[in-house]
Amino acid sequence: MHPLPTTATNHHPPEDFPSSPREVAEEVLGKAQAPWPIWRAALTALALLFILGVIGFLLKVAQGTNHTAWGYYASVVGFLYTTA
Repeated sequence: MHPLPTTATNHHPPEDFPSSPREVAEEVLGKAQAPWPIWRAALTALALLFILGVIGFLLKVAQGTNHTAWGYYASVVGFLYTTA
């Protein structure tokens, strides 16, 4: 049975771990805040699409047209309820 590998036998450089609580906090916050601009853009785009959908639905309701053509809207709302 082979002994457990160590840094001396495998010639790997020692890992540089943060040594102070401040360095740990900076590293964690840096990783947590890095993807935020991408998420903000995605969230803004989805919010705009949601608002456009609500406006379109309200315009459809305000028209007062024949409600037999509401199959598409009913199926989309049903799909959203079943997948949410």
